[in-house]
Amino acid sequence: MAAAPPAPPSPPRAATPPAAAPGATAPTPDQPAADVEPANELEAVLRLAHQGELAQDDLLEAVLAAELVLPADPARPPRGHLVTRGAVVDAFASPKALPGDWPPRWHRFTGVELAVVFDRIGEPLRLNLGDSSGLSWEIASDALVGALRTAVGAGGPSTWRDTSGAG
Repeated sequence: MAAAPPAPPSPPRAATPPAAAPGATAPTPDQPAADVEPANELEAVLRLAHQGELAQDDLLEAVLAAELVLPADPARPPRGHLVTRGAVVDAFASPKALPGDWPPRWHRFTGVELAVVFDRIGEPLRLNLGDSSGLSWEIASDALVGALRTAVGAGGPSTWRDTSGAG
């Protein structure tokens, strides 16, 4: 019996933007997300994917290549754990995107490292990736793992489907 294809990331959504970290430039009601300067290459790729100018596989490749900022539990060793909200792992594309009202403990993982951790956990998780414009993307852990396997020649191409019900 063939395994189900990995679930794709949900299209980006403009959720209620988190409170901006000190020095962050978050969009205001009169400043759309597209007008906020991307903080790094990953944020630029995320915006292009949001505008439909890049394929979703390009988005996954950019996530794998990037350094992500994740919340950390101060009672645990740095980089030795993931903080989750149920099946959701929150991450940010840049320090500029960090919510100011969250606890001030953070650690960094590359997208490749996170994909390896997701693979070792072996349970379906969702990466909630936010950028400094207030947009966020939801990426299924198996899609990120599949993209890594494809990149190293250990699996087939990732598959995508819109799970938001919008398309």
